[in-house]
Amino acid sequence: MIDRGSWIILGVTSALRLAVGLWDSPLTLGAGGASYGACAVAVLCGLATGIALVLTASSIDDAAAGRRAASMWAVLPLFWIVFATGSPLAPSYACVAWAIFALVRALQSGDAIWWMVCGALAGLGTLGDWSALLLPVGLALAAAGSRAIRAALVGRVQGSALAACVAIAMLLLPWRARSGAPSFAADASLVACLRAGPSMLERSVDFLAIEALAAGPVLALLLVMAAVRVLRNGATPARAVLTRWVVVVIVVGGVLALATSAMASRTPIVWLAGTVLLGTSALVVERRYWWRAGVAVALVLAFATVAGSLGTCAPSAVPLTRTTL
Repeated sequence: MIDRGSWIILGVTSALRLAVGLWDSPLTLGAGGASYGACAVAVLCGLATGIALVLTASSIDDAAAGRRAASMWAVLPLFWIVFATGSPLAPSYACVAWAIFALVRALQSGDAIWWMVCGALAGLGTLGDWSALLLPVGLALAAAGSRAIRAALVGRVQGSALAACVAIAMLLLPWRARSGAPSFAADASLVACLRAGPSMLERSVDFLAIEALAAGPVLALLLVMAAVRVLRNGATPARAVLTRWVVVVIVVGGVLALATSAMASRTPIVWLAGTVLLGTSALVVERRYWWRAGVAVALVLAFATVAGSLGTCAPSAVPLTRTTL
């Protein structure tokens, strides 16, 4: 259940994002701009994402964890960029957030229906962006490194869910390629050409800066500390699986960023699971001043990003907000 405090955070933030989108629809989509309808759809997808994250955190811990997840959803610069600007990533993030909720329920209950829902939602997420495939791929790679995780993620039902995800994705990705979806075309060209322009050092700096600024450096550091603690000391199955997924996707995304360009990486999507992990982490309670400082810094970065985009609306800002995230 979602408590009143979380609903207030979700509602007020959604209203602010809608106001930002209606105030200046060409915020990140260049000269053509986004329609008001696209901005409204992105805000609704953002609200759906927030509800999924709050429900997931609450099911793992309690209502206080749900409120912490709602707070992060309200202040992360990444979520403002995606959910306040008519971004094509908004439907993908909503699908993946609900797929994570279904994954957690599957791990908690063992019901086959939740595994199938998880696979179907991850597949549908490719309608917005191919990065939705990082959920099943990342889970499969995470299972390779732990016998306990394999016991939770490997089986006939889990395989059926993965097959459903891949089948849906294979239907949607060619359609997106034929329809000329800009983010898909940009990603395909980046991966195909393996451009050697920037040096590895420059690509490394770009990748790390993108990861830190997507959440705020303090929250990024807290997530790393929480992940290390879970990997060292163990945790409930849901938190253990989500932690391993976060680590695997960041590592794989980092390799992709170094091999091609940081703009080809989709690793900021890990902040969907990262929001749940930090919301349910005892480390957040122990480091409450760090947590408050991290939320404050992330809020400042979010408003700075939005204000800068409103002030310039420059075409040169398009790759960071559209292709990178």
